[in-house]
Amino acid sequence: PKIFLGLEAHYDTLTIAPNLGSLAHFGMENLAFGEKTYACYATASSISLSGISGNVNSGLKVTLKLAYTDGQSVYLNGKLLDTSKYEVENGYVIVTTDFADLTLQVK
Repeated sequence: PKIFLGLEAHYDTLTIAPNLGSLAHFGMENLAFGEKTYACYATASSISLSGISGNVNSGLKVTLKLAYTDGQSVYLNGKLLDTSKYEVENGYVIVTTDFADLTLQVK
């Protein structure tokens, strides 16, 4: 199946926009960004980053993009996000936050 995590790195921001096709989940370990290593796991409704090496207060950012349907709620690390903390564009929710261990969920 055609799948990808949709990783795109810019100077200080990593963008993750997974397309899992028919897979229920997908993950990769030992990825690198900004001289740090990390693991990334995705499902149709969630993205998790974990195991980030080094100082997580490095000024690096991550932009996460997941499929979104009107009426769904968006959670970052289990906390409901206010609608001012994310954007909705063309059927996707977009959240930008610090590059750190995290889980974004849409449900």
